[in-house]
Amino acid sequence: TNLLLFSPYSGVWVYDNEQEFLENRVPLSDIGFGLDTEFWPLSFLPDGRLLLLGQTVDTDHADNVEADSTKPMILKYIPVSK
Repeated sequence: TNLLLFSPYSGVWVYDNEQEFLENRVPLSDIGFGLDTEFWPLSFLPDGRLLLLGQTVDTDHADNVEADSTKPMILKYIPVSK
């Protein structure tokens, strides 16, 4: 793999220039955050894991969606490389 990419709409993608392929390695549905979670990609680690931070959002008011400060932050390591 030459490049790891994160999309908040479709998950983690890998690009390999030598093999000439682009693959959706970890779909967003496999990451395990619910629809009521706002998440922030922090970094890809050298061993190929994605570090994500997430928190449940208040969706009671459609015009004012914001993180719920009473909910804990969730830190996830997502294995990407194979």
